[in-house]
Amino acid sequence: MQVNAGPSSTINLMVSEEQVRMDVLLRQQLLASLSFPQVRVNDGEWHHLLIELRSIKDGKDIKYMAVVSLDYGMFTKSVEIGNNLPGLKLQTLHVGGLPGEGNLVNKGFVGCIQGVRMGETSTNVANVNMAQGLKIHVEDGCDLADPCDS
Repeated sequence: MQVNAGPSSTINLMVSEEQVRMDVLLRQQLLASLSFPQVRVNDGEWHHLLIELRSIKDGKDIKYMAVVSLDYGMFTKSVEIGNNLPGLKLQTLHVGGLPGEGNLVNKGFVGCIQGVRMGETSTNVANVNMAQGLKIHVEDGCDLADPCDS
């Protein structure tokens, strides 16, 4: 998944070498990265992933953090993301791969994704409206015998 906010901020969320990894970039430069090397996520089981962007007061300063929780809090990590990302508006969201030329998908995900939500707060729930998006090689349901075996 890739989220682009403002003119030059990007969050990449991926499965790399059997584990979840998140990178935060500003103008293509890596600001922060975290992964869960102890958890293999291509094991044929469903996994839950929650990413929260938080502001934390540190004395007189405010730190902006990304808190990533895997499998309902069984594994949690946080990383400081700098002060460029908070407050920016979502520009684009790519789920399952990155757009290529001629309606091709680069770095495409093979497996099942369920329940993508963005912008959820205690007073607001915002689901991603797939009817407004471009779908390339997307099927409803998950009929792979082992979705993680591909």
